[in-house]
Amino acid sequence: MRFQADKETIRSSIASKAQTGKWSAGIERTRQRHWFTALVRKMKACLTDTWHQGVLAAFDELVKMGLVPVSRSI
Repeated sequence: MRFQADKETIRSSIASKAQTGKWSAGIERTRQRHWFTALVRKMKACLTDTWHQGVLAAFDELVKMGLVPVSRSI
């Protein structure tokens, strides 16, 4: 599994957006938007329709599955 940014940085950015509706400071918004959008897309593709535990839980679950949760590929 390969991340171009630190996994915790990505997770922190996603947490910030999910909890406050705002992007993290110090990281390009376009990059953060890519991460969030890719995560939501991968959630829909790889997790069941009944998945309602939130984006952070989905991020963690996809990592446990051996997937890169913010990649464009499925």
